Amino acid sequence: MKNENFVNSDIENILKTKMNELSDSVDCFDRISARAFPQEEQVFSEEGYTVSGLENITGRSRRPRLLKWSAVAAAAVVCIAILPRTGFIRQIFTNLGIGSIKKNYSQLIAEINSELENGSYTVIDVPLDYYIENDVLVTPLFSCPFEDCGKEDANVKLFIKQIDGINTTQMYAALYTGTYSENNIIAAAESDFKFTEAETATTFYDTENSVSYSEAFGSLFETNDDGLLTDTDGNCVSLASFENTVITKDESGVKKLTSEIFYGHNNDSKYFYDILPYNYENELPPRDKMWKKSVYFNGNSAFPEESRSSFTQTEFFNESSNTFQTDSKCEYVYPYDAISDNNYLIDDELYLKGSDSGKQLCTVRVPLSPEARITFKMYFSAFIFAENDKMAQDSGVTVKDSLNNIVTSFTASQITDVTDEYRMAEEQRRINELLEIQKELYQEQHELELQKSQEKQHDQST
Repeated sequence: MKNENFVNSDIENILKTKMNELSDSVDCFDRISARAFPQEEQVFSEEGYTVSGLENITGRSRRPRLLKWSAVAAAAVVCIAILPRTGFIRQIFTNLGIGSIKKNYSQLIAEINSELENGSYTVIDVPLDYYIENDVLVTPLFSCPFEDCGKEDANVKLFIKQIDGINTTQMYAALYTGTYSENNIIAAAESDFKFTEAETATTFYDTENSVSYSEAFGSLFETNDDGLLTDTDGNCVSLASFENTVITKDESGVKKLTSEIFYGHNNDSKYFYDILPYNYENELPPRDKMWKKSVYFNGNSAFPEESRSSFTQTEFFNESSNTFQTDSKCEYVYPYDAISDNNYLIDDELYLKGSDSGKQLCTVRVPLSPEARITFKMYFSAFIFAENDKMAQDSGVTVKDSLNNIVTSFTASQITDVTDEYRMAEEQRRINELLEIQKELYQEQHELELQKSQEKQHDQST
């Protein structure tokens, strides 16, 4: 018992000595802090001691400690909230990543690299802020999978898998800053669709465009006294549509899905849209549910908490909207007769005006892909071509871009003399031509990749 007391006493003395040393260190730091941050409000006691409002009963100031902990907290906020959204310490986080945090992002990047090397992909590159606001015009069936990272030079590179030159719903996205490289990627995303090698070789179901909603779309709007289209509240509207064809899959198998995207805006420039699939039995998934994963390089989710798209979904076609009514108040024209280099302005906007009057009939943003632009339509009121208006019959409409360049023009006879059957046949012809071009490009790309593979094998064997 005596020895035990002795041991305990020694331990207590050692601990007391260490605590005194630590106290002296703190006192030293307190004295330095006191000179750097002098107390502003001092209270003098009767004994002549100076006591600050920040001091505790021991007489030691809490202010330096508060300053130290505040600095630590600020550094933590920077590391947690700011640095993960920049490329500045991307490589540090990647190298120091632990377990699943590093594995989650690294595996996705490895998968993207493998897919691009072994598969057929088309690439789209857009600024992040444009993609966020105009996601319907970039990937109609998919929303933007990234939040605003706060970087002005942030861009998104989309990799869309193709089968026989036709886009599929298997897609990857990389958010990067500056020039695209793996080290500049700060977030990546993958779609919720994967096509196996066997599925890509399967003959898929080809849906037919047996229903056209264009005429029914026009019947949902009225014409005011100025010959402009209006909604049910009397607000002037600008309307457009385009088609989107992809190969997708569901529980019934692999199939080709063609949808028509109707959209427009009213006077306050708030865009609305609706997506109508042709001969597709199942309901399309929500656009934000088409993505499976979106992660920063540090493992945090990169999905936006809420949509910042300029487009709000509106259900145009339902039981109460007389979907199959054909007394349309609209005419429409195809602004793009062919794909050319002049049609690739990302933030382009087209203006449809009366050729003689200069009256603005429709102003809309343009879909991004050349496939969509082939089927892109601009709608306007048929009232301007009234039979009793000879001047209107002799005039027409002119389409201009945001730089006031004339894209194309149509006379009244070119518009009104075209039958519905011809319009549908012409539209299908353009789609078929585009698909043929895509197949040729796909074949050339395939042959080029095969040649590179053979050359690589030859070099390795020698």
